[in-house]
Amino acid sequence: MASFQDMSESQQSARRDGAGFGDSGSDSTSAGLAPDARKPAVLSHAEVEELRRRAADARERTKELIGQYLRACARMNAALARHREAVSAREDSRAALSASVARYALVLRALGEPPERTLVLIKNAFNEAAPHQDEDNRAALEDIVKWIVTAYYAA
Repeated sequence: MASFQDMSESQQSARRDGAGFGDSGSDSTSAGLAPDARKPAVLSHAEVEELRRRAADARERTKELIGQYLRACARMNAALARHREAVSAREDSRAALSASVARYALVLRALGEPPERTLVLIKNAFNEAAPHQDEDNRAALEDIVKWIVTAYYAA
């Protein structure tokens, strides 16, 4: 197999000799080049039938892929809607929890509980509600501690 450099040199040589692309004296098909695009290609009946079969196959495959794509889009849109609802529900729960923790901290302060005891009582309530500790629970507890401190010292 000739390298790119070899092919380039042979084409340049052919141009210098008056032969090459589009010259009437050259046989471009014998050199492995495409036939002149200006001349219409004549296809045999078998070739036309083969192209029609390939076109029909491509059409069917395209229809299958369109259906597959539309189903995937519908699943994604439904999943996004569920995700938005879950995010909204989580934010509503977070806001309600924050308000409840603040009220609890204020009530404990009004009862004369020191801040350390308030933290212990709320952490105990947290551990009763969520005995399994994982990363999400630890993050929630950190938020709750911040809310307690903020509420306790706000008044």
